[in-house]
Amino acid sequence: MSATIRPARPGDEADILRLIRALADYEREPDAVEATVEGLRAAEAAARGCARMDWAVLDWNEPAKAFYRRLGARHNASWEPWRLDGEALAALQQP
Repeated sequence: MSATIRPARPGDEADILRLIRALADYEREPDAVEATVEGLRAAEAAARGCARMDWAVLDWNEPAKAFYRRLGARHNASWEPWRLDGEALAALQQP
């Protein structure tokens, strides 16, 4: 199997979402995907002038870590991931 890596362009959204869902399945979190084709059309970092991209990688996912290193990404050991969801997130939305 071969792959071509290139910048995403309009029309790629459905394929990107398919990859996101496949990754969620691999990471044993298929229900965690909230992305939509419409959202992907709207969330391009470069168009918004973002200076960086941050993302999370499971600690056991060595193939992903190796891939990201090959892209030039680096692990940021000074930041810890935190999450707020479910009832705790809903409680913040209460007046």
